[in-house]
Amino acid sequence: MTVLFLTLYVIINFTAAIEKLVGDPSYRPTINVPWYISLVGAGGALFVMFLLNPGACVVACLLEMVIFFFLRKKALGKRWGDVRAGVWFSVVRFALLKLKKHQVDPRNWRPHIIAFTRDITKDIDIVYLANCFNEKHGIVTACKIIEGDLDGEAYETMRDKVEMDEVLEAYGLVGFCEAHVASDLEIGVANIVQANGIAGLESNTVIFGWPNEKEKLVSILRVMRSISKIRKSTTISKLGKIDRNESKKRLDLWWGGLEYNGDLMLLLAHLLEMNPEWEKSHLVVHTIVLTPEEGEGMQKSISDLIQSVRINASTDVIVKDPDLSINDIIRASSQQADLVFIGLMIPEEGEEESYAERLIALAEGLPSVVFIRNASEFSGRLI
Repeated sequence: MTVLFLTLYVIINFTAAIEKLVGDPSYRPTINVPWYISLVGAGGALFVMFLLNPGACVVACLLEMVIFFFLRKKALGKRWGDVRAGVWFSVVRFALLKLKKHQVDPRNWRPHIIAFTRDITKDIDIVYLANCFNEKHGIVTACKIIEGDLDGEAYETMRDKVEMDEVLEAYGLVGFCEAHVASDLEIGVANIVQANGIAGLESNTVIFGWPNEKEKLVSILRVMRSISKIRKSTTISKLGKIDRNESKKRLDLWWGGLEYNGDLMLLLAHLLEMNPEWEKSHLVVHTIVLTPEEGEGMQKSISDLIQSVRINASTDVIVKDPDLSINDIIRASSQQADLVFIGLMIPEEGEEESYAERLIALAEGLPSVVFIRNASEFSGRLI
């Protein structure tokens, strides 16, 4: 009984020391004791426990652990704070301050992705793909934009966020959720992308799902221009049915070599292959040339690049048939691929609609395609 009673002093003193170190504003004890005094008290009580009876001390600790886990499973409601939250706040603050002093190098770069969605249940494959791209090391933020005016109506953004969290948990996906109200979709997206993140963990990649209407794709292309100016990369994904329990067989990457998009496409394909369901897939880098002579040089150039960055992939150099369009060649070559990567260009102002029509035509006949615009500060040397 004495040993069990002494565990109370161990926990109270240890908790008081942690609360003092963490600095939670709600911790305002009547008797304000320095943290090191509390820590000495916890250590002293623990020492006396072992001094009295080491065997009883071990039994008491095991018994209290069993009781703790039993009560924890009961999910009892509580109305007081948890010192563990304060500990994690302090750890996060310490890590962010350290990260602030380190300049991110291309070797350390990982996609921190913000995925825009109207309905997270319908767009769950977009969030899944974002999780695969960061290979459980980057940060994924699922963001819902509610079109409206804050001056006119009240919006339950917190309720939307909780519902989104529940959907991610149900699908076994990891990510943060946000819900924002914006009167204008394009301005709202640009503002959210600029504000997302903190202290070196800002989002650097934006994912949009495939819109049902051409006008919405035109809107995304206009937003892409704004996002690129602040060095955020953009992806627009048109995904077919993705079975997460089935191993994927092939990834196709179409290399243009003009916009530095190939760097990011190659890196994302590599990160995708590091996930269990994609690790058995084979990456094929395709490129189209006009003459056989040009093809020989391109074959060597891409093969040397792949070898230098140590990414397992094969090359496929296609000499263009004058009777076939680029779209026809891509569709014929990539019909059997599980996922196709294609680069994006920024259309001239006023040309967004015609470019959107080209993208729609290009996406037809492909199982799943990800259009990528690389605008990061490492563009051209990312891999």
